[in-house]
Amino acid sequence: NKDLIKSLMINKAKIRKPYYVRVFSKEKQNLDKLKDCLFTIFNIDRNSIIISERLNGLGTRYFELNINKKDEVKKLISSNLLNNIELNKVEKIQ
Repeated sequence: NKDLIKSLMINKAKIRKPYYVRVFSKEKQNLDKLKDCLFTIFNIDRNSIIISERLNGLGTRYFELNINKKDEVKKLISSNLLNNIELNKVEKIQ
């Protein structure tokens, strides 16, 4: 569902300089589904979406979805998939 994915991205996506978008989850399959939806609904290049396993300081395992290609981050912004607080963290992408 397009609205569900949009809401999820607005609430959960974090952005860092230079143009690096991250989404976190405890379950890898959640990020796999999100990756597929971003590809099919918003035409985000599947090869530019990377899912990796991480450990926090307490040793708890979590997963991170990364999008760091400038053109793909532009697509996220043009599709209004990032909230204004996150957009204010980065300079305008040219």
